[in-house]
Amino acid sequence: MSFITTYQSLFPHNMYSKWLFKSFVRWKIPDKRPTDEVDLGANLPQEDDFAMTNITSAFYEFFFFPENYRKLYDQHISFTKNRGHKEEWLAAYDYLIKKALVNRQGDLPVLKNPANTGRLDVLFSHYPDARFVHIFRNPVLVYLSTKKFFLSLFPTVQLQKTSHQQIVNLIVDLYGALMRDYLDKKPTIPTSQLVEIRFEEFEKDPLSYLSETYCHFDMKQWPQVMPIMKSYCQHLRDYKKNVYSISKTELERITKEWSFAFKAFNYDVPENLEITDA
Repeated sequence: MSFITTYQSLFPHNMYSKWLFKSFVRWKIPDKRPTDEVDLGANLPQEDDFAMTNITSAFYEFFFFPENYRKLYDQHISFTKNRGHKEEWLAAYDYLIKKALVNRQGDLPVLKNPANTGRLDVLFSHYPDARFVHIFRNPVLVYLSTKKFFLSLFPTVQLQKTSHQQIVNLIVDLYGALMRDYLDKKPTIPTSQLVEIRFEEFEKDPLSYLSETYCHFDMKQWPQVMPIMKSYCQHLRDYKKNVYSISKTELERITKEWSFAFKAFNYDVPENLEITDA
């Protein structure tokens, strides 16, 4: 199997002198992601929309130009702004995947990209044999996790000034758009090619869910892959997730504006969540 690495997302065109650039990346990149202590590394998997931003016009440009986030969504996820751009985007995506296959010397690309949640129809039309895994989580925790990440990331990369409230508005709007697009487009995917997993259940017994996913997709590699997955799960056994609190105002807003998602994925406000007046 192959995947997009952090190094490839930074230098998607580089293949032959990567020993030099990769050494620089290893020197500069932290071992952990500052917002949640998730492992980082030049050879570890990365979201492919970061790589696409370095190849062509792409959705993750909104990190640099947050005022343009809705325009970029319409251009690069729903593809409603410029119909011709869809073919350009798919050609660039093909190029990126082929390079990942060569780079990792694999025959099956495995891609993790939140933005693809809203592109199911486009991806399935272009890759009719593709298989999709949607891991969903309580919307309140999605909001709090994304808020922590974005408030940390935006000041380091943005080329347009933006306020705390603008970032919050962006999160609320984008999650709503992604989940609506996902729910609208999900019926176009054959059930044999889509697996939906509740995150809170997955983290309790990841090996069982991984085994079921391989079985659902009729993939025969699970006996060979299982020891690797088991070792990785053991590596994560001491990982501690962030603990969050939320204001009453924020909670009221997201439970109202994301009510469709709470209903679709059968969630309520998490128990033991600290709710503040601020």
